[in-house]
Amino acid sequence: MAKLHFPIVIDSTCEGEDCEATDFPAVACEAAVVRGSASDSSAVVAHIRVGDTVRVIARSLHLLQPGIVLVRRDYTLANYSQDEGPVPRKDTLHFVARDTLYLLRYLELGVWAWSYKGVLQDGDEFWGTTIPMNLGRMSEDTTNAVLRSAPLIAHWWQVQPKRGPAGWWHEEAGPALESVNHHLKWSENCPVRKA
Repeated sequence: MAKLHFPIVIDSTCEGEDCEATDFPAVACEAAVVRGSASDSSAVVAHIRVGDTVRVIARSLHLLQPGIVLVRRDYTLANYSQDEGPVPRKDTLHFVARDTLYLLRYLELGVWAWSYKGVLQDGDEFWGTTIPMNLGRMSEDTTNAVLRSAPLIAHWWQVQPKRGPAGWWHEEAGPALESVNHHLKWSENCPVRKA
């Protein structure tokens, strides 16, 4: 497989087990800026006020830089972990000490996508880290492998306000927008304006 060139843009996707990729309502917990394209340098096309709701019509994941996992000792990855128990992989992976995985993104429940020797793979996390991360169930056990750096990812939501043009909101710009479903499930303190 050819070398990966960053940034890599993956449309209609997001990270994690609670991922809602498209077509859901969101509420502005803080004021938000909407841009004409998925770029921080793009012109502002709309402002969303606290409590306003919008429709999320698309999401885009921008992989800006991979994370680095260094393998510390020989290790075989033969299974996927499932609630019912281990499930055999179709392709058993044999890592040796000093191998490097290029971590791309978190998928769900401790499963990540990565590049290993130029091949895109996915599988259970078998490394540990002391780097604080918001995704996954990161272990501090670095016996097999250690996460040296986390992937650098930009999350963009294409939103349609009730008034004004559709545009793009950059999630890392601040925790302004939140899925209404997530808001209701987790009982977050976020005002919802009555329309």
